[in-house]
Amino acid sequence: PIYLFDAEWEGSEARGFVLRRDPVASLLESERSHEYRVLEAARGLGVPVPAVRWLELGREALDRPFFVMERVDGMVTPPTFPMAYPDEMRERCAEDFVSILARIHRADWRALGFDFLAAPSPGHEPARRTIDLWRGIFEQDRIEANPILTRAFAWLESHLPETDLVTLVHADYRSGNYLHDGEGRITAMLDWEMAHLGDPHEDLGWAAMPYWSSGGRICGLLPLDEFVARWEAATGFRADRARLRFYQ
Repeated sequence: PIYLFDAEWEGSEARGFVLRRDPVASLLESERSHEYRVLEAARGLGVPVPAVRWLELGREALDRPFFVMERVDGMVTPPTFPMAYPDEMRERCAEDFVSILARIHRADWRALGFDFLAAPSPGHEPARRTIDLWRGIFEQDRIEANPILTRAFAWLESHLPETDLVTLVHADYRSGNYLHDGEGRITAMLDWEMAHLGDPHEDLGWAAMPYWSSGGRICGLLPLDEFVARWEAATGFRADRARLRFYQ
């Protein structure tokens, strides 16, 4: 759960904050300390993220762990960028969407303090970790047999890609997880609780999922080929279409 509030104390003016507390239940198990540390380190990426202020892991105050970050002005989008918005607004948002992702993937994560994240070895391990995460959630939460997902996991197991590049991965990079201003410029990239070190194709595949794409545009922003081409130009990396398909 997320709570917005204003606060002031002696010698200060009222300021806006956001409190993010552990949920009672969730599809994904995440830790507030993990997200707090990731956001703290993400300030060094040169991308817009909320500044974190306080972390409370005890349960005495609000029953569950929570942290507080500064509130950032901006508009929230649904999981797909609205097709009715002006083209110029979509283009500015798309430009920022790609450039921020490129900064994340090009980051020297060791120098920026992300070394508390367990780095996988190059090769099959990044893909293996991703499969193990989602299969674990599937097996824990399923209440009956699901042959389609069972076959999907079998396909993934037999098509494990190799990667020679381990980068910072946001892991929930899509429309709906950022704020933007009235011109379409992204003012804050949000929801870093799944961030980890892995294959950058994971972020590309996640953004390209049909679930939050429409009108032939990933996340309602760009055609897939243009999205990949812009990412390649911004990072200097080459996208592997087989790996992209695997993560998608």
